[in-house]
Amino acid sequence: MEVLAITHPELFTLTAMAVTVEPDGNVRGVADPASVIHVFTDVDADAAHAAFMRSLGC
Repeated sequence: MEVLAITHPELFTLTAMAVTVEPDGNVRGVADPASVIHVFTDVDADAAHAAFMRSLGC
């Protein structure tokens, strides 16, 4: 998926997030347009699958 994110960024939605790690180890994120951290929040799964299969020559 990382290569697809670089070669086909239009398939992914990135959301700026304020991220915190809680004492129990859970990671929490809240949308924050001012944050420099961007998290994948959506993918066009059908298009990503097709792009991956094309890259394999299928």
